[in-house]
Amino acid sequence: MHGIVACETLYPEIRRIAPDAVVAYVPQWYHEFPIHAPESETAHELLQERIDELESQGVESVTVVYHDPAALEGLQTESVPLSVYRGRDCIELHLDRKPSGPGGERKNGGTYYLTRGWIDVAVDSYKVFNAYAGKLNDLVERFEEAERADPDMRVSWTESEKIERAAARSEGMGTDPAKLLRQVIGTYRHVVLIDTGLLRPFHHEYAERFRDFLANDIPDGDPVAVSLTVEAGTTEPLEAILTAPTSVSEVLTVEPGTPVPAEPGFRTGPQHP
Repeated sequence: MHGIVACETLYPEIRRIAPDAVVAYVPQWYHEFPIHAPESETAHELLQERIDELESQGVESVTVVYHDPAALEGLQTESVPLSVYRGRDCIELHLDRKPSGPGGERKNGGTYYLTRGWIDVAVDSYKVFNAYAGKLNDLVERFEEAERADPDMRVSWTESEKIERAAARSEGMGTDPAKLLRQVIGTYRHVVLIDTGLLRPFHHEYAERFRDFLANDIPDGDPVAVSLTVEAGTTEPLEAILTAPTSVSEVLTVEPGTPVPAEPGFRTGPQHP
């Protein structure tokens, strides 16, 4: 019995790739940017808790897929091998293209990427905006309707303390909610919805609402042109990580009782996005 600890945004693909694995998820919102700086210490604690939980259930090995080098450092198991993926983030794992960015990125600049998992469980700028603007109930109702229509849908972003704090601030807001987000997402001019074969009509609807949000709510003045495209995604990299980790160069495997070392070239301490 294999154990998997992963960023929750990967839940739709993991469910399909590894249906027999024991899976424990860590929320996305502890390593999201640009909404907020990563909370690596909290993410590390949660990752270790999930590893411990899986070991207590008798798994024979554990694989971790979570994109935060600082959170991965120091993780360890007591009695089974631990494999940690230190490569693409949870969006780039699904992009079927060659790296083109200055740092080897597959993402394009000025583009906000969405996946089914991201829409279902992540805290993104559109959800934060609705919370600040006092429109959270309407958005939550749309998700609840979609969840009732799709038993396989997993919705957890509503449980985030970040959403709760934003909603609590909405009544006393003395400024335009968009102003709080404009600096970090005001330059996005494209939305790409990645399709790994698991999208439902609701996800296309959400992507269109996100595009409209960037085009009409965020600009400080007249609306701007923001495109929306649907791009075929891949699950091959994730499948290799989960089913044949020793074949993936970015996977580090350590023996029981051995902490995961710092990633080469990664500077520990406070990180600035």
